[in-house]
Amino acid sequence: VTIKNQYSEKYSAGGDNGIVNGIRGKIDFRDGNWQGYEGVDFEVIIDFGETTVISEISSSFLQNQSAWIFFPTEVEFEISTNGFDFSSVKRVQHKTEISPGHEVIDFSHVFSQEKARFVKVKAKNITICPDWHPSAGGEAWIFVDEIVVK
Repeated sequence: VTIKNQYSEKYSAGGDNGIVNGIRGKIDFRDGNWQGYEGVDFEVIIDFGETTVISEISSSFLQNQSAWIFFPTEVEFEISTNGFDFSSVKRVQHKTEISPGHEVIDFSHVFSQEKARFVKVKAKNITICPDWHPSAGGEAWIFVDEIVVK
């Protein structure tokens, strides 16, 4: 697991492998299973060590706007056999709207079987709290857990 931007030490999910350890984060962002990124995007490359056939990629994200945690505005899944040339298999846009609740959603994509050794997951952070948020202009968080590849 290679992560582009550093996660917060307070919200590490136990380290780099915390997002692929099989333990899903709960609705409480303090449960120790979420990786939190403040003001930056999330990007990770997972290396399987050998080429394998895959047909599904998913990743879970948390939203708790009162804690400045927002869903990503975009999630993209890419695959590669060599770790340098990646092909996008799915890009999903997500609109940020006012939401008083705490939610977890899975962004996922099922596709025809493809050969891949590497999977890249990218998620765009809203970066700052929107004008309608009580902390408008403050750095927003993105919380990610459990990337699953089948």
